[in-house]
Amino acid sequence: MSLLPRFILVPALGALALGACATVPRAGSEAPSAVALDWPTSGRAVDHVEAFQNGAVKVGLISLQGGARMPEHASPLAVLLTAASGSGTVTTARGSFVLDLTHAVFLPGGEQHAVLANAGEVLHIAVVALKGEAPVDHHHHGH
Repeated sequence: MSLLPRFILVPALGALALGACATVPRAGSEAPSAVALDWPTSGRAVDHVEAFQNGAVKVGLISLQGGARMPEHASPLAVLLTAASGSGTVTTARGSFVLDLTHAVFLPGGEQHAVLANAGEVLHIAVVALKGEAPVDHHHHGH
């Protein structure tokens, strides 16, 4: 029995793209959308599929086999990485960050990073890319 989440809810903002073709609520609808989380199952060391896209967010699903490393790369958009199963480490020029069921990792747009799955377990990552600009931190004044 799989304990992986099967659906997430996101607001239906603008057009929806689910790969092929899907019937979706009209733009401007306030109804949430249930998004099927069909995790990649190719068995490749690193595999990725796009799960959902609308005017505000883009959701990708990544599966890394135990011990697999996703080479350094960057997203032009700010992303939030959340683990649905397994654990690993996200490495950037600013340090290494734990990614597991209790730790998500936020990366600003353009941030170079690599991901390493811990040995012995598959790391499933839901990547939520934020299409809007990241909020400005008004609490950091540099004093």
